[in-house]
Amino acid sequence: MTCEAESKPAPDYLWFKKGSDKVVGTGAQFTINNAQLSQSGQYFCQARACKSADKAVDSDFVDVVIESRLTTSAPVSSTPAGDGPDNLTFKKMFPTTQCHIYGDPHFNTFDLKKYDFMGQCDYVLAMDCEAAKWFVYGRMRPCGRGGSCLESVTLYYNNQIVELMRGWLVNHFGAKVSPKNFKNQEIMVGDTFKMRFDGRYLHVEFTTEEWTDQITMQDMAKKVQIVWDGYISVQVNAPKDGRTCGMCGNNNDNAADDFKTRRNGLTESPESFGDSWKIDRYNRCPETQPQQSNEEICGSKYKKVKRECEAIFNLAQFSECSTKHDKANYVEACIYDVCAEGPISPDYPPQCAAAGSYAARCENAYYFKDQPDYGRQFDVTGWEEAAGCPDDEELFDTILDSGCPQPSADEDDATRALFYFPF
Repeated sequence: MTCEAESKPAPDYLWFKKGSDKVVGTGAQFTINNAQLSQSGQYFCQARACKSADKAVDSDFVDVVIESRLTTSAPVSSTPAGDGPDNLTFKKMFPTTQCHIYGDPHFNTFDLKKYDFMGQCDYVLAMDCEAAKWFVYGRMRPCGRGGSCLESVTLYYNNQIVELMRGWLVNHFGAKVSPKNFKNQEIMVGDTFKMRFDGRYLHVEFTTEEWTDQITMQDMAKKVQIVWDGYISVQVNAPKDGRTCGMCGNNNDNAADDFKTRRNGLTESPESFGDSWKIDRYNRCPETQPQQSNEEICGSKYKKVKRECEAIFNLAQFSECSTKHDKANYVEACIYDVCAEGPISPDYPPQCAAAGSYAARCENAYYFKDQPDYGRQFDVTGWEEAAGCPDDEELFDTILDSGCPQPSADEDDATRALFYFPF
């Protein structure tokens, strides 16, 4: 789409989608790359003189219709075992499961087992236990009073390694790039990882097998996808028919046997389970301590903090999502993190971080680049204002400041010329 206007000096061009005041593009030309169903709608251009909204003129609307490229000939997976609220119907359509790690830190495995783990080391979060083709590692470091939080997530596949660091910084063989400088652009890391930053989450994906000529449901099931919030929370989506191991469990629809250790033993202890997956060649990591109960960590504050956390998760914005996604364990995580003084930044209160993790679960339950609407089932817009929490725009600098110094746009351009290529 192209926009033209005249002014002296030359005008600035902003592109909008009808119904939203969010800028979706800038410049005289606007292109929708790798179109997704959710991008259908009416678009228009606004030309601004002297960078002023008071001196602006809008174009006519352009109708954009995007249709699905998915075929329906592929078989679907069988109904997942169990009757938990997270066993959504679209799991039958897209045979993919999700592990969620957030807060100080709390785990929801692929098979929906919930547990907490206070280790402070490097760990195998998830890996391919059939052919050892891919690995997802997590680095957990101290935060709060005696706890730990994710500091970075490292992906390995096809002899390529990328580390996702705080502040959404990406490290590839020592060269660092800041995806914030390439918002909503899809770029390649080597010839393996596809990466896109949407302004709040960094989405990284790779396929475990070659694509077929036409994208089918089997092709969707070949993807491993990572959604990194740039702070302390990550979602790992893995093929449902692939056997995994690590702290995210074995992905076999049976939560009862998720605590399989590295040597294939079975334990009931989160500490023994997690420690079996740590990477500590020089024995430098401290001994993992059992997590205290919420009552123990909170003391006399327990009832007050419980009421505050429940009030946030009982907001109307979360009501529809709560019919499908169990919020009880997120409320418990909220209580613990508040009492443990778990945040790494005072500008992002722990109750807000816990609610933000739940919101991500609601909006991005199963993220698919080609079919996002199947995973983004629930709109929780406005929960931040209702809860008195910072919104995405207010969090942006806070999350950036939580990590290493960011490379400049010029440095990123030089790095991308060597390692990163537009897709």
